[in-house]
Amino acid sequence: YGAVIGSAVSQITVFIVEFYSMFKSLPGGIKIRNIFLKPLLCSLLMSIAAYYTYKIGYIILKSNLMAIVVSICSSVIIYGVLIIWLKVFSKEQLEKIPVFGRVYLFFEYRHIRNN
Repeated sequence: YGAVIGSAVSQITVFIVEFYSMFKSLPGGIKIRNIFLKPLLCSLLMSIAAYYTYKIGYIILKSNLMAIVVSICSSVIIYGVLIIWLKVFSKEQLEKIPVFGRVYLFFEYRHIRNN
């Protein structure tokens, strides 16, 4: 277990050092809410949805493979919608991402997300 523990500790150490230097060098610092908390909330909600989508999909489809495919597809959609809805990225950032740019315009048109 020494190699696993050593690898994990070194990765965590590198992350902390890089995060600290990035926090110090960026003007205005880093918005912890947008960097960690909102994506964490999106991930938690997506994982809950993926779990239940798989369970329901397996009951309906009676196929493990199809239930997994349905669960993955729905999870991608749910995560993307939550990222836009919780305003994790700015409008300019979303417009640079090919698919999210169009999805953002849909949200904006439907008045689901307003800046």
